[in-house]
Amino acid sequence: ADRQLGRLLTNLSVRQQRGQRLAVIVTADHGEDLTTFERHHGMVLDDGVVRVPLLLSLPDDRTGRTISAPGSLVDIMPTVLGELGVPAPRELDGVDLRESASGTPPAGRVVISETWRFDHEGRRTVDQLAAISSRTREVFDVLDQDWISGDAGMGATAERRSLEAYL
Repeated sequence: ADRQLGRLLTNLSVRQQRGQRLAVIVTADHGEDLTTFERHHGMVLDDGVVRVPLLLSLPDDRTGRTISAPGSLVDIMPTVLGELGVPAPRELDGVDLRESASGTPPAGRVVISETWRFDHEGRRTVDQLAAISSRTREVFDVLDQDWISGDAGMGATAERRSLEAYL
């Protein structure tokens, strides 16, 4: 995958040198949680599955930086619209990542991740939601209607409220 991405980026670089303005976005829908004896393919909400690469290369931005603020794949559309100069509809869940890149990430941002599975008879066997902020992560089991992880301290309040609002 790295080799093929390298070929693509090299080709795009040649096109950009010819005067074409290009934006490149590289991401994944979920990661892989690999343990000694098993592999979780999008079935859990651990960091190995939820944290995915999100690389942006935008025209006229030649500075490389890492943003530690929580981001989400729902941020791609508002970012692309912002780059095109098109106002994003207010009902979009995402934010323009260019603001985070400029040093002003949304304060107190909480992003939601979810996973579910069904058995061969169509019954839900897993249904979990996670609220993730820069401070903590809270996971709620929808089937058991119970919090299964997270910080019981004051930091959990905003994350739990975000999950309750989402539900």
